[in-house]
Amino acid sequence: MQLNLAYEQALKIVSQHRIGFNLISQEEAKHFAQRLVDQGNLESALRQLNRADSKDDGWFFLQGQILMGLKQYETAHQSFREAVRLNPNNRKFREGALDAALAMKKNRPISAKLSSWAKSTLKRK
Repeated sequence: MQLNLAYEQALKIVSQHRIGFNLISQEEAKHFAQRLVDQGNLESALRQLNRADSKDDGWFFLQGQILMGLKQYETAHQSFREAVRLNPNNRKFREGALDAALAMKKNRPISAKLSSWAKSTLKRK
């Protein structure tokens, strides 16, 4: 446990010393990221969001929304699930997780769809 905390602290210190990547408050990061989302600049929004000095349920939800727009459904699903974990009663967070799960299923490669179909067909016999 202490090793994990020390590791996280070391990562935070190292990230603060990267040139051009100064951490900002979580609220500022979310605000700037949302403005970039509204402008359609999702990649910049994700970079801006990652400058946050901390992360809460809203941070993870916004990250999930951005990743959905970038069609990174699996990672978006993970972000939405973290938002739900932090705030299990938020319906909007749960809807985001469900939308990402459905998008993951819909966008599976054809080989995975065929494999799933073959397994279900063989189980019926």
